[in-house]
Amino acid sequence: MTYPCPHCGAPASPESGCPSCGRGPDPDAIEVVRADAEMAELNRQLIPARLAVADLEAKLAQVWNRRQAAAMRVRAQLPAAAPVREKEVSNRLVQNTLYVLGGLLLGVAAIVFTAVAWAQFGVGGRAVVLAGFTGAALAVPFLALRRRLTGTAETFAAIGLLLMLLDGYAAWYVDLFGVAGGSGWGYAAAVFAVTAAVAAGYEHLTGLAGPRFAALLAAQPVLPLLVAAAAPGPVVWGFTFAAVAALDVAVLAVRRGGLGLAAVLVGSLAALTAAGIAVTTLFDTEDPGPAVGRGAVLLTAALVVLAGALVAAAPVARQIADGLVVVALAVAVGRVAVLLAPAEVNALPVVALVVLLIAVLVVVVPWAGLGARIGAGAALAAPAVFAFGWAVVEAFRTLLAAHFDEAQPRAGWPLPIALALLGAAVVLLVPAAWRLFAALAAAGLIALTGLHLPWWGAPIVELVVVAAALAVALRVSRAAVFVALPLVVHAVATGLAEPGVAAGVFAAVAALGCTTAALARDDLRTANLLTGLLAVPAAAWTGAAALTDDLLPQALAVLAASALITVVRRWPAEVAAHTGATFALLLVISDGEQAAIVCGLWGLVLAVRARRPGYLLAAVAAEVIAGLLVLASNGVTTLEAYTVPAAAVALLAGVLFGRGSSSWAAYGPALAAALLPSLASVFAADGQYWRRLLLGVAAVAVLVAGAAFRLRAPVLAGGGVLVALALHELAQLWDLIPRWIPLATAGLLLVLIATTLERRRRDLHRFRTVLQKMS
Repeated sequence: MTYPCPHCGAPASPESGCPSCGRGPDPDAIEVVRADAEMAELNRQLIPARLAVADLEAKLAQVWNRRQAAAMRVRAQLPAAAPVREKEVSNRLVQNTLYVLGGLLLGVAAIVFTAVAWAQFGVGGRAVVLAGFTGAALAVPFLALRRRLTGTAETFAAIGLLLMLLDGYAAWYVDLFGVAGGSGWGYAAAVFAVTAAVAAGYEHLTGLAGPRFAALLAAQPVLPLLVAAAAPGPVVWGFTFAAVAALDVAVLAVRRGGLGLAAVLVGSLAALTAAGIAVTTLFDTEDPGPAVGRGAVLLTAALVVLAGALVAAAPVARQIADGLVVVALAVAVGRVAVLLAPAEVNALPVVALVVLLIAVLVVVVPWAGLGARIGAGAALAAPAVFAFGWAVVEAFRTLLAAHFDEAQPRAGWPLPIALALLGAAVVLLVPAAWRLFAALAAAGLIALTGLHLPWWGAPIVELVVVAAALAVALRVSRAAVFVALPLVVHAVATGLAEPGVAAGVFAAVAALGCTTAALARDDLRTANLLTGLLAVPAAAWTGAAALTDDLLPQALAVLAASALITVVRRWPAEVAAHTGATFALLLVISDGEQAAIVCGLWGLVLAVRARRPGYLLAAVAAEVIAGLLVLASNGVTTLEAYTVPAAAVALLAGVLFGRGSSSWAAYGPALAAALLPSLASVFAADGQYWRRLLLGVAAVAVLVAGAAFRLRAPVLAGGGVLVALALHELAQLWDLIPRWIPLATAGLLLVLIATTLERRRRDLHRFRTVLQKMS
């Protein structure tokens, strides 16, 4: 075997090396050559091995398919197996259910035995039976725990503790050791206390969970039963239940988990009972002394809840408890303050002052968080809603006094003072971004009350607040507009009672709206400009109405104000101007000549701006309407005196704005206004020779004009009218024809039809004969 020398490429021997360059044998080069030879031999052996493996895999697949087919035939011959049902409940659930039901049945049996069945035994026998049952029930858990039967131990422990209560009842029933001679309330409290102590000790010895809950529940009625013996009043009852809740808080402080949750539940129930007693009795007395004690109960119950939240270290519970303390403080102090105030003082300002002081306290105290603020807001809600409704009633009374001159009972100063105090409280409680809006809302409600002023003074105060709200809307928040809107509406509604007052109100609204529009931007500018400009014609109308009752001067004043508005080159000005002109026309619509004057003058105003699109047409239309009104007022009945001017206006509109549209859209209205009324009149009444003649001439002119300008609408309209007129004239000719001519014409027509039919029958017979000969 030789190998190529790595240095010169000449064949080299593994024994002597390279004869060309004289180098010795190279082991690595020799190993490469040997490996190549071995790999070639292995590849030669691998090819048949691969073929053998592929053959074996194919045979294995065939055998597997035969096996699966046979297995399917075997399964097909066997009966169907029942489906395996899954367990719907776990073993633990079944076990616990059995324990609960069994313990419940045993407890019921013990109660029935104690109440009914044991009367068959003597006193000694009764004591032995109950004591034996109780001892056995309390001893079983120790044996069950040795065998790790925890559920059994829990069940018998609960039964044993229940039997202890029944033992107490039985001892009282048979007056064992003379216990029935004392107070029943005290004895019941002692039984529950002993049971609670035994349950607590039993839990310490056994480590079971049930006795600890039994101890908690048995301890709850101890204090109320001890207090019940003295037949106390509501204050003592309230403090008693608050003390029970405090004991539950103490349990929560030393125990967590399920017992802590149970302590929270029973403690909440006790605190709720104390608060319910305090609230129901607080508003049931008119004496400040008892009210102070009941308010103290309410506040104590809320403080116990706060203590529980602090012990539980729950942030959400802490916030809720803070709010409850604030609400309790507001209710207690507010009620006492109302009772301490003189009888002639209204209660609402007193309550509002208390709410304001509480709001200040909430803001000043550093630990008062969001919950305290929410509680203060809840305390504020009830007096705020009442004050809002009262303010709305006062606003309505102002309207009645203005429009009907009725002496309405007024609220006086208590309502504005209360609104001011409540508004200050709201300003303190809301976020900083909303404080200015809250202050404006309070000021608006105060203005609605009228401040005990004459009815005409209310709009003045309201407009002052509106000016402040618009200033805020310009610089701070657009939300202030919602304060201004209802005040403006009420001021206008009140001012309309007297024209002079209304003129001042509208003038102020116009000044405020235009000034705000000049300083504002975007949508606020547009809305204020429209409002201000609409108030200008209204101010002119009410001002003229204050000077004279004649409607024409009032309409001319409105028209002059509307003409002045057209100087402003914005679309709100156009809306306001046309609205004012329409209102001026409505004022004098009952008098045709006065209405014509208004339309004619407004047409002149529009003609000044005729260069703008649409103004020329509007001016012409106004003048035409003025002319028509003059004709109508002078008794002109000729139809064309009204239709031709209207058609002329429509034609002008088509010429100005109909470019690019069809002839029907451009000239159809004008043609209809000019031709159809006259055509209808021709068909409705006989005679009218000149109308028929002139209508025909007009239809021919329209037809020729349409043909000349290649317009479809004039051609069809003119031609249609001509056809209608021709048929009408033919109908008029019918009466002049002698009666024999129609008869002769009808007979001749029938003879011609018969002759035609005879000729066709003869031709058909000839054709049939030819065909028969051909066949």
